[in-house]
This record gives sequence, C-alpha cells and structure tokens, in this order.
Amino acid sequence: MDSVLIPCPKCGKELKLRDRSLLGKSGKCPKCEFRFVLQEPDEVELELADGDVPVVGTSPQWIPDNAPAVTTAPAQTVPLIRTEEPAAVGSSRLQAARQRGKQQWKLAAIVGGVSALLVGGLLIWASSSAKQQAANGGGNSATKTDHAASESGKDEPLVANTLPAPPPKGEPIKLTAIPAGELGAPRMIFHLRPAELWKVGSNGDTVRLCLGPLGVWSEKKLKDLLLFEPSQIDEAVICLYLDDKTQPPEVAYSVKLAAEQKPSTFLEEFGGKPETVNGHKIYRTDASGGKPATAYMITDQVGKGFASCPAYRAGEMVAALANPGLPGGGLEQLLKRTDDKRHLTILFEPFDLGDRRQDLFPASLHGVLAHFLDHFDSNGIESVAWSFYFGSNEYPDFYSELWLRNKTTASLSRLKTDMARKLDDLPGQLGGMIRRMTPRIVAERKLVSRLPVMLEAFRVETVYELGSENERFIKLTTALPDIAGPNLAAASMLTWRLASVTEFSKPKPKTPTGPKLPALVADRLKLLVEIDFRKKPLQGAIDDIAEGISLKADVDGDALEDAGYTKNMEQNMKLGKVPAKQALHEMFKKYPGLVLVVDEKQKTILVTTEKSAKMKGQKPFPLKP
Repeated sequence: MDSVLIPCPKCGKELKLRDRSLLGKSGKCPKCEFRFVLQEPDEVELELADGDVPVVGTSPQWIPDNAPAVTTAPAQTVPLIRTEEPAAVGSSRLQAARQRGKQQWKLAAIVGGVSALLVGGLLIWASSSAKQQAANGGGNSATKTDHAASESGKDEPLVANTLPAPPPKGEPIKLTAIPAGELGAPRMIFHLRPAELWKVGSNGDTVRLCLGPLGVWSEKKLKDLLLFEPSQIDEAVICLYLDDKTQPPEVAYSVKLAAEQKPSTFLEEFGGKPETVNGHKIYRTDASGGKPATAYMITDQVGKGFASCPAYRAGEMVAALANPGLPGGGLEQLLKRTDDKRHLTILFEPFDLGDRRQDLFPASLHGVLAHFLDHFDSNGIESVAWSFYFGSNEYPDFYSELWLRNKTTASLSRLKTDMARKLDDLPGQLGGMIRRMTPRIVAERKLVSRLPVMLEAFRVETVYELGSENERFIKLTTALPDIAGPNLAAASMLTWRLASVTEFSKPKPKTPTGPKLPALVADRLKLLVEIDFRKKPLQGAIDDIAEGISLKADVDGDALEDAGYTKNMEQNMKLGKVPAKQALHEMFKKYPGLVLVVDEKQKTILVTTEKSAKMKGQKPFPLKP
C-alpha cells in the first residue's frame, strides 16, 4: 500500500503514514506532540484564474548561463485553524472541550475566511503610514500642517494628495435583526456580498481562488453557517459577541438572498419548533451536537431575508427587525461611515482580537498576531473599520478604505507621528521574517518574496486623511489595478500560512552560496533576468529588475512628472531571458527622454530624465546595445 507524507500543522514535521485507512483519524506529531486530524495534503495551485495574467509580484531574477534546473516539491496544505479535538482530563471536561471546539469551528469559518486579507492589510496599512510620513518630509504642505498640529497638540483636518474616485456608493451597513440590547452588543462585525464574490469570472472570485484551500474551506463553512450557498446570498451581516470570556463567542447574522424562496424552503433549513415572540413567528432549535440552542426568523414578506441568533436572545432579534441594533462606542461611530456596496467590510476593536485570540485564532499564530496587532496600538486606537471592493464592470479597480478611530486620550496627529516612528522599520522586519521562511515550492517562494514590493506599490497609491478633533478618525484610501486584489490575497495568504509553521526562535537557515556577482554595476546590467510584466507599475518593474541583479533602484518622481510621466505607468513586457540593460532599453524606448544613472559606489541605479540629469551633473548610462 502506498505511503503518504502528512505535514504537522504546528511545526511542519512530515509524518509518514503507511496505511491510508488511517486518514481522517487523529494522530500525534512525533516531534512536537501536537494532535491533529490526518488528512492527505492537496497540491496548492497558485496561478490566477486567467492564465494569461501572471502574478504581478513575480520578479525577474539573475539566471546564470549554467544554472541547474530547479525542481519543485509537492505542495503542502497546512490548515490555518486547528481541527483536532483538545485533550482533556475527565469525561465532563472532555465533553465541554469538544462542544467548545465544535463551536469554535464555526467561528473559524468567519475569522479564518478573512485572515489573509486582514493580516495582509495590517502590513499594507502599517507600511503606508510609516513611509508616507517619511516621504512627505520635504516641503509638503500637508506634512507641515500635520507637524504643526503635533507641536500645538491640536488636530486639524488633513488630506494628502488626491483621493481616488470611489466605487458605486451605497448606504451605511445596518444591523437589521441583530441583537444589541442589555445582554451585549456585537464586538466584531463582518459584512459580505457573497453572490458577487462567488460570481464566476469576477474579480472577487479570482481573489477567493487565490486563497487556495482556505477559499474552498471558507465556502463550505459559510454554507454550514448561513444555510445557503454563498452564490445564493446577496448580502450577509455576521456578528460576534465576545463579552463573556468563560464561553465561546456567540454568533448572530442577518441574510438577504438573491432570489425569493418558498416558506417551505426556509422551514426545511431552519428545523426547530415554531413559536411566537412579540408578535413574530420564530423557529427555535434545541442544543445538540455541540451547537447551541438557536432561533431563526424570516425577516421580510418576499421570501428573501432571514436572521439567526442564540435562542435566548430571540426577543432582541425581533425588536431589531424594526430598530436595527447598534454596537455602541467607537464601532457604532465607524459603522455610520461604512458602505453596504463594498464586497467585504470588517469592524473590530484591536483589544478584542488580542484579548480573545484563544477563541479566534490557532495557537500557532498567536505570536504573529501579537506582532501585527502591536501596530494597532490598543492604547491609542479604539476601533477599526476596513472595507474592500474587488472591482466590477462598472468600477474595475481594487479599492481599500481603512478607518481608524483614536481614543480620546490620544491625539490624532501625535498618534500618526508615533505610528510612523514605530512602523518605519516594518518593511525591513517583514523582509527579515520572510527570509526565515523556507517554502519548498518555487512559485510559493517567488510570490512570498514579492510581498514587500506589492506593499510598496500599495503605499504609492495610498492617500490618507485626518478628521477633526470631534470626528476622531484617520482614513487610508487606496485604489489599484484590478489584478492587485488577487495578488495581495495570494501573497498574504502564503505569508500567513508559512508564518504559522515557521519556528522563528531557531537560527536563520543558511542561504546556499551561488555564483559570485560582478563587482561593477555596469557588468551586473549585462546579467540575464527573466522579464514577464503584465499591468506592472514602472516603479515595481524597475525594482524587480534591480533586485534580480542585487542592486538598489530609485525613480525620480519629480523629474518624471515634469516630463509628463509617472511612477505608475503600466508595463506590459514579455521578453524572456535577456540582459538587464536590454530590458531597460526596451522599456525606455516608449518614453523619450528617460535615462538611467548608475552610481558604482553605492551600487544603485536611478531612473530619471535627460533634462534632470543634465541639470544635476549626472551622466546617463548607455543602454542601447
């Protein structure tokens, strides 16, 4: 019988299973003694849905003429959420632990489904805040206003650069039929447009596919929670209640279907016994199989809406049908600024994510979560609202809008200054973390290594806005080409997954020694790089080429702007393996006046204009063969 290698979800140690009949049963890792369900790993496909559109983050790399062929290893699928039944002593404790685990499994469908976007977004926001602050250091009027506010201790409205055009606008999200009374208000709110995200061929569908196994897993778990297929659901609001730390988080949700359903369809899905509460008919199920007693209710007359909550809160659910619930505090203020047309919106308080991490995230990710939550300083940031629009025929771009509400004890301008100071080293920290990871798949290694560059592209397009002292918000808005969403999702997902199985306490793995690079920049520019750019910003393309031959690169944005060019001009080139200087020559042919300046001492290259180089006494490097 063929054996199968199964990676441990915690430490990555491979277990050799000789008998496939044991698949589906619980096993223990011989290295770390972590117990988990034995599942045969599936191969992870990282290609985008459209085979003609490669990942933007794939960089050119120096390829020695005699380089050996690279072989790929079978992909490993490491679950993000633990699935094993926790060990416990005594039958009563074991039963309680199992029931808790089963309820956490449903919560994992909610939290796990957005983990990649959430963590990737944390990195994006942090990088953009820090670098935007640094980039505006010289003569920017917005920065002067910000510094003046910081020195005076007063917050003044501030808008930097130009806000991108937003997607189609809707109404603020409403918590219709969501309990929010004396028994507690929601602490985490998720708003989704599943039918659009699961529409075949849509940008949202591409993002979901790029999440790999997690995307498939989330689809199944959302179906289990919301009773209908995601493609049948027009709109869903899912809320978590986190107040009682002695119990697993509770869930309530409100759903609007895309098509009408017969009453009998709802009754079949609900199950339970009908009863009347405050003049409305609900259907109550008893606790069983680890699932708590639950109440369901049809919320409209046309057969599209229904809601669910813990059975003991049925009265609040009925009351919230006419008067939608409010979460209170900072979440309530940010809820007013949301838009129900966005494909995905998340509202939370950073303190809650850290305080309830045991219930919301697997133990293997607690360290990584703590590291990134550190940038959402709970002493200064009260609440967060984050929305994503993945594009449509009407508005094709990827659009991110992040709202941060500060505490009354934290000045907006000072908070921004403190964040910028603390986050200045984040890109380097991220790069260092990624270098400690050891993905076995070539495509994975390339994609993860490009995440910092993707974040830089995100940073370039991010515009920030500070509200007044009374409004209390920092807002970051970013619009990118439609392909950016899938690439960020895939890279963030892989980084998150690899971080969960990387032991950062161990010494950094040694990097294999390769062929020695030429000492002169002029000679490095003769080295071969692989060129395949699709919808790549000029800045990113230059960075890719430079990194492929171990050089630093910069683009003089002011010089380009003076000539009518920008750093974000789209590059579409497929040259194969060519010398780096030839790739640059082919790129510059489209832009008369662009030149390359080489600094041999600093080992850097600068893209500027012939006019600017002449004014500064710089000598253009000859690129023409």
